[in-house]
Amino acid sequence: AEEPEESETEVKEVNACRSFMQGIVNAWMFEAFFAVVIMTNSVVIAVQVEELAKDPGATPSEASFVINSAYTMLFTLELLLRIAGRGFSIFCGPEWAWSLLDLIVVSS
Repeated sequence: AEEPEESETEVKEVNACRSFMQGIVNAWMFEAFFAVVIMTNSVVIAVQVEELAKDPGATPSEASFVINSAYTMLFTLELLLRIAGRGFSIFCGPEWAWSLLDLIVVSS
């Protein structure tokens, strides 16, 4: 039997990677983890707004910047994992509006 051409091997590797990523993004733990991230981010935003409301004009703390950056990285990772697992079709499927919202939030 002939060995598959290099391009066929590459396609199989890409398909294997896509299947692996699909398994990750379709797992209930993935959804649960990012649901918790969204909820905790909401609490963090509320605390930060309360702190800034107490002292209008105050500069947000360095800790706030670090925490917000961590959430931004997590939300970016989520979007990239979804694209890796499902492709850009996430912007055309039944949940396209959520995907577009994710893209806007991560981009801003």
